[in-house]
Amino acid sequence: MEAWPQASARERQHYERSRWLIRLLYHTALRASEAANAQAADFFQRRGRWWLHVIGKGGAEGEVPVSDTLMADFARYRAFHDLAPMPLPAESTPAVMSIAGDAKGHLTPTAIYLIAKEVFRRAADTLEPTDPIGAATLRRASTHWLRHYVSFLTMSCNPPIARILRGECWNGKEIVFIPTAASWLRGRSASLVSSFISGRSLTTE
Repeated sequence: MEAWPQASARERQHYERSRWLIRLLYHTALRASEAANAQAADFFQRRGRWWLHVIGKGGAEGEVPVSDTLMADFARYRAFHDLAPMPLPAESTPAVMSIAGDAKGHLTPTAIYLIAKEVFRRAADTLEPTDPIGAATLRRASTHWLRHYVSFLTMSCNPPIARILRGECWNGKEIVFIPTAASWLRGRSASLVSSFISGRSLTTE
């Protein structure tokens, strides 16, 4: 994403929002609808740690742990729009704002989905000359795919963390994982997405 055009104010706005959104989705495994509805006040501290209050399917409420890295990205995004770096307890500003930084109107889940798809498409275009197979993987990526990719990573390395991140992925006895998502993660897809999110170059190994 660092290679995206940023010469005009509009391009810079588009870049900062896309950068923040893809990191939010990657670090929290939110659904598109959850990201669209999230607001600043949903981020809160408890005993020195940041958490994100989420209302999921069927109105189910949950809390997702938020890393210092993600909070730094949030602070950057907010500062770009002349907001205080850290969210306030009663602040209703959307976590992901319109491109111009409208502090009142929330994006729709469809808008969240389309922004993420554009990010993956641009990454695929960059990768195409050196790794067409990897590029094809990124073209298929979506918010739903990224959500299950993140759940896969957390469940693979630490089931208790996965239980916190996504309760429905852990039934108390074993990890419940969707086979379709697993098949998507074969080959280079895991390294591709990790490299893309972290800002490393998308090159063949």
